Amino acid sequence: MHYAYCSLSCEIESNWDITTDVDASTNSIGRRVDIVVDSNDNPHIAHFDNKQDDLEYTYCENSCDNQASWNKTTIEWGNNVGYMPSLVLGNDGNKHFIYYNFTSLKVEYSILYSGVDSIYNISSVGSHHYQLGSVSSNSHQLHLSYYNGSESNGKLQYSYINASTGIWETIVIDETATKIGLYSDIELDSDGNPHISYFDATNNQIKYAKFDGISWTITVISSVGSGSSHTAIIIDDLDRAHIAYRNSNNGKLELASWNGV
Repeated sequence: MHYAYCSLSCEIESNWDITTDVDASTNSIGRRVDIVVDSNDNPHIAHFDNKQDDLEYTYCENSCDNQASWNKTTIEWGNNVGYMPSLVLGNDGNKHFIYYNFTSLKVEYSILYSGVDSIYNISSVGSHHYQLGSVSSNSHQLHLSYYNGSESNGKLQYSYINASTGIWETIVIDETATKIGLYSDIELDSDGNPHISYFDATNNQIKYAKFDGISWTITVISSVGSGSSHTAIIIDDLDRAHIAYRNSNNGKLELASWNGV
């Protein structure tokens, strides 16, 4: 697994610094990677070890330009656990890992704090998995979006920790098509309400679901090719959504932005 960093004029290839073999403990490591940066600009990476079938976590402080500067930890190990990981850094310093467990067919959540991890089952899911979305609120409340289904049939689900009970709650957001909710991502607005981008594989559409505190609204963003994938969403300071995705019709990365009208 390699790490690349650029601080200026990143459109120029020579401006990128690449650290090779951040983790070379097996010959099939660094699959399904998620990376976040903390308040000190230190990178943290969650990834799946395809050889050992476990969830790995690595991070570095200060200089990250050599293999020895990276700290490595196995978060959970077993048979096919840690697939499609999503990593969230809490404001309290805790590390939150959300991932698929292929053995139990569940979405699981691990929290790392003071060197100790606790593992929780969030929801039972189907046999096929297409990207997890996760975000943490200012009050450390986690929100997730994910696909629950098989290769031919599935729906978009949303899970969150109930602030009052501390229990995970799960809601079906969209099951209006046979196979819907793939490659989702999630973000929160200034009121803490969730916004989700995802792919409808039945109708070949990029869709957007938002919650206003009372109900959910679902909007079709764009018609795309059948092989489209990997959405990403951000909410700007005006609570307007911006969604990036791959359109297989033209093989390009596209961006959709709401203009507030």
